Amino acid sequence: MLDPIKSAYNGELYGIAFFAHFAANYEDFSKVDVWNTLGEVEMLTARLLKSELEALGESVPETDAS
Repeated sequence: MLDPIKSAYNGELYGIAFFAHFAANYEDFSKVDVWNTLGEVEMLTARLLKSELEALGESVPETDAS
């Protein structure tokens, strides 16, 4: 049961980096708010997954160590 949650958490970390990159580098600056909002959703989801993992006794890194 923990592996899917860990995988989802790592996916959120990648999503945060992905949307931060687009917010900083996308040529159409009118879309920056969209990229930032998507990044915020990823951060919220990562926090929820992290708290669930910690409640299950897992140590959770702030970044993907793999």
